[in-house]
Amino acid sequence: MLPDALPRPRDHQDSRRLAERLGESLRIRRFSKMRTEAVPQWLRQRRESQEYEVSRCPLESLADWNLAPGTGDIVHRAGRFYAIAGLEAQAGDAPPRSQPVIVQPEIGILGVLAKEFDGVLHFLLQAKMEPGNVNVLQLSPTVQATRSNYQRAHGGRTPDYLEHFLATSGGIVHHDSLQSEQGSYYLHKRNRNIVVETTREVPVRDGFCWLTLGQVTDLSRLDNVLNMDARTVFSALAASGGGRLPTPFRDALARSLHEHRMLLSTPALLSWLTEARTNRTVRQRRVPLRQVAGWRHVDGELRPDDGTGLSVIGVDVRASTREVSHWNQPMITSAGTGLHAFVVKSFDGVAHVLVRAHTEPGTQDVAEIGPTVQTGPRMFVDPGAEAEIRRYVLASPPARVHADCVLSEEGGRFYHVQNRYMIVEADAGFAPELPPDYAWATLRQLADLVRFGNQLNIEARSLLCLLYGV
Repeated sequence: MLPDALPRPRDHQDSRRLAERLGESLRIRRFSKMRTEAVPQWLRQRRESQEYEVSRCPLESLADWNLAPGTGDIVHRAGRFYAIAGLEAQAGDAPPRSQPVIVQPEIGILGVLAKEFDGVLHFLLQAKMEPGNVNVLQLSPTVQATRSNYQRAHGGRTPDYLEHFLATSGGIVHHDSLQSEQGSYYLHKRNRNIVVETTREVPVRDGFCWLTLGQVTDLSRLDNVLNMDARTVFSALAASGGGRLPTPFRDALARSLHEHRMLLSTPALLSWLTEARTNRTVRQRRVPLRQVAGWRHVDGELRPDDGTGLSVIGVDVRASTREVSHWNQPMITSAGTGLHAFVVKSFDGVAHVLVRAHTEPGTQDVAEIGPTVQTGPRMFVDPGAEAEIRRYVLASPPARVHADCVLSEEGGRFYHVQNRYMIVEADAGFAPELPPDYAWATLRQLADLVRFGNQLNIEARSLLCLLYGV
């Protein structure tokens, strides 16, 4: 016999109430467990007091990795973690492109633990060492671990606080989705982004700190403080209000988040993305690394003949604070700094973000919603179409630039890879000829879509995190 009413799920919480609580946490920017201005100094002190050493080394000297017989793929001796293989990708009738790609089919955990102190939500972040970080330590999620790591394939210890995310029945789940990683470097890679609130006592272990949402968004605007994995998780936490001094641009952003006036309805926006996924043809084929055309081993590295600066290198790592204190691994590096930007324009007082349907060689679902401008070594969109907008972004006066910072990509796989992230307010005269792969979306629409996997790419999610702080 069916019950009269469905049971209320333990992890259910009214979304409006959560948005209000997040809004309160966003307003608290100075008085919390740790002062915002003290966080960069805390990171520096930890970096100076711990033993960290990262040195580049030839790929053939990596003791924990082998070249797979027959393919030449770079694989771990335990058969876990990830591999560097070859990928051949072809968009439409264009000639196929070959490149190395990171193959990591297992799904990792990017988990942030939340807890209320004095009526205000705080989030537990850690000062995490990653070998590819230009400044060694950056703020990361409470748990940032691959399945191989948290199953201890490396023989080291279990990540701190892991129990909150493997068995979430003791907490309230505010967000839980599978999100894509960089399609230019990964083949179909996804991680679980999850935010869990606990009411239990949580001992603060060494290297961790509680911060409010306001502090997190402020720190996200500083160069290389909040790491990529934290940015993608916090992109899912849209708050109600912020409490900063009102300006027309911020008022337009508030309307964009809370009102339902938009140029394209959400079904129409999803139809636009679906059409891009339907009409584009992308063929992906994994190939042996030794057969990747235009790449060769030079001085212990795998480099392209086209001189783009992208290469595969080896690193040897010593870190006293990691689950394993000494290891070595292959990484991808790239010369120069790319540009990822959102252009925002108000229509009838409601801010809209100009987004583009981006296709990359390793994208799982053909296309995802990406930034207005996104530079990358292996993009499958017409670079000429965004050239005018790129020039507009770079020439924008300071008064219209609401965020401008240099941020590292994920330091566990990418060595010193950085990109410049910008949020630019367009003036009334901004009316470029837009190809059909561009669309205008409100902040509310992006905040809703990011709750589901494979809708916004990781570069757009980083920019969304920055946009919340504006």
